[in-house]
Amino acid sequence: MNARLVDTIKKYNNICWYLSAGGDFRPLLFLSEVSYSDYSQHFWDEYPEEDRVIPDLFVFTDIMANKPFDYTKNEKVESDLPKLNTDNWGSIRKIYNDEYTDIRVNTVARFNNVVGTDSKNMFDNESDINISDNYGSAFLMNISVYSKKFGKEHRWNVDVLYVLGANAFVAKELFLKNDITVRSAVEIRYIGTYGGKKLFGQWVKSLFRYLGTEYFIGNKEYIEKKDTEYNLDVKTLKDVFYGYDLSRCPDLSVISCVPQKLWNNRSTVKWSKVIV
Repeated sequence: MNARLVDTIKKYNNICWYLSAGGDFRPLLFLSEVSYSDYSQHFWDEYPEEDRVIPDLFVFTDIMANKPFDYTKNEKVESDLPKLNTDNWGSIRKIYNDEYTDIRVNTVARFNNVVGTDSKNMFDNESDINISDNYGSAFLMNISVYSKKFGKEHRWNVDVLYVLGANAFVAKELFLKNDITVRSAVEIRYIGTYGGKKLFGQWVKSLFRYLGTEYFIGNKEYIEKKDTEYNLDVKTLKDVFYGYDLSRCPDLSVISCVPQKLWNNRSTVKWSKVIV
């Protein structure tokens, strides 16, 4: 583990973890001070002020940094984000741009040995999965956001740590081993699986009491799912989290939501308080 990165992360007080984030940088818009002020007329009217989630660090995890997807046009958009998979990562600038939003990188720093590269072995039997050449590394980016999504223009900066690694191994090797609190977690799925079709998302909820997670933002079907059956490589999961009880999932109390298509093309995105 990269000790310099751990020291850096521990300077932040409000960490939000987005699992299998891909190129979706919409949490920077919806989990912001701007969101709660300007967007309130649309979906925040009944959101308790004390439960507002405004991270000072977003941790995105995925095994490959892919281009963002524009669901209004049903196509991927041009972006420098895939440069994180290459030796040209230092030249990353544009993340996303359309008529309402512009997301760009101001600075970027690389940290190696964040997760062990041997964790890639869990994908050996997945022939249709692409893994980044920089797997195991993380990139801390200071990002500028411009948005006029609901008519008013705003600009602000936020920090994003993009970790190229499997969700389960990032949770174990970065967060749990170093006693890092993850105040909120985001799970917006477009295909219905976690971690390269191996790990279903229920295991994440079972870790919330160990991570200190207070809020969970996710698709309607995942918020409401009650069963605890795993659609995964069970041995891999139990080996990774040996000593942790994955059989108990916390209750989730829904406190607000973003209607379908504002964030996700699949279903309503719900904000929930974690009850442990």
